[in-house]
Amino acid sequence: MANLAEQAQWEEGIYQLELTDPVVGGPDGISNLQAKQLANRTSFLKEQLQKQGEIVEGYSPEMQEGILTNLLFASDMAALAMKEIEQTRLTRFQEIYATIQNRGVKSGVTLTKSSTATRNISCSDGVVFMRGREYTVANQTNTAAIASNTTGKAGTVIIYMFLTASQEIDVAATTLNGEMPQGAIELGRATVPAGNTEENDPYLASVTIADSARREPGWPQIQKAPASVAIALNRPLPDSAYMVEVEVESCIGGGLQAGEARVRDKLKNGFKLVTNGTADEVKVRMLVQHPSI
Repeated sequence: MANLAEQAQWEEGIYQLELTDPVVGGPDGISNLQAKQLANRTSFLKEQLQKQGEIVEGYSPEMQEGILTNLLFASDMAALAMKEIEQTRLTRFQEIYATIQNRGVKSGVTLTKSSTATRNISCSDGVVFMRGREYTVANQTNTAAIASNTTGKAGTVIIYMFLTASQEIDVAATTLNGEMPQGAIELGRATVPAGNTEENDPYLASVTIADSARREPGWPQIQKAPASVAIALNRPLPDSAYMVEVEVESCIGGGLQAGEARVRDKLKNGFKLVTNGTADEVKVRMLVQHPSI
């Protein structure tokens, strides 16, 4: 992390950040301008103080004490100003980036345990949506295996669909307590008891599989649970009376499919961002502003 370059010069004024100013860092970024101006003033005062050092030694004790008092006051004011600038840069104006994933199941696509292949599951045909469009899913028998659990406590396996290189939908499952890959559609979650293996439970009798898919039978015209993402603020605010400016930077799907992004459920430390569009992988840039603090 680099420090700002300082110049020993007196700045006639300190720039006031405007609501329309973008959040830009770097040596010449607008967000660092106030800090640079105050740092220049501090360097200037330090240089002047060093030049006056020998002269001050010739003053009376009372005069020296008065000069010291004024310098301490000026130093305190500079420290307070720097604190206020930091508050503005990091708290009053917060820049946040996020991605809203908009995918799920329109019809069909149910999971069942296999009775012919050990620790396997099958998936019925149906229709899913992702990447701003629908995909037809073929019936898949014995398509994915549920991992064994040799540990001393229960674990979870996520069952999901993904788009192959040949643009077909396939079904897979994560490792025990593993993460689903980016771009996939979650279908269900298997709870695997401690010590559950192929030897003692070949057909998953003790494994519970719960449907966790986002199901939207009316997609794209109707979305009963529109796509959303939880946003955490960079720094908590004293209340939820802040403003959020949202800009959609990119998405997968047509330009008009991004829809409108709206803020919901504002709290001191975050909020929910919801989109009513049908595009997928909607990348947004947000500016959170709370000028009144």
